[in-house]
Amino acid sequence: MDGKRPEVVLIPHRRGDDGYFMLQVTPPAPAGDWDRYVLADGQPVQLLILADTSASMDASQRAAQAAFPRRAARLAHAEGHR
Repeated sequence: MDGKRPEVVLIPHRRGDDGYFMLQVTPPAPAGDWDRYVLADGQPVQLLILADTSASMDASQRAAQAAFPRRAARLAHAEGHR
């Protein structure tokens, strides 16, 4: 590889009739050496956020998880009104 990590990794799993998947999304490096493709005058993006609510998460992780959709919605709203 060229030393870059994949931005999105999807690992599906099936056990009998049940199935689940793990989705790992890697944020950009703090150095800012990344570029995001933007579609000019594109249609609004519909975003579905699925969240882990398992008992393996502690209170601080759950608080951060709960804050994310609120921040994402605020950012999307602000971006749409520029």
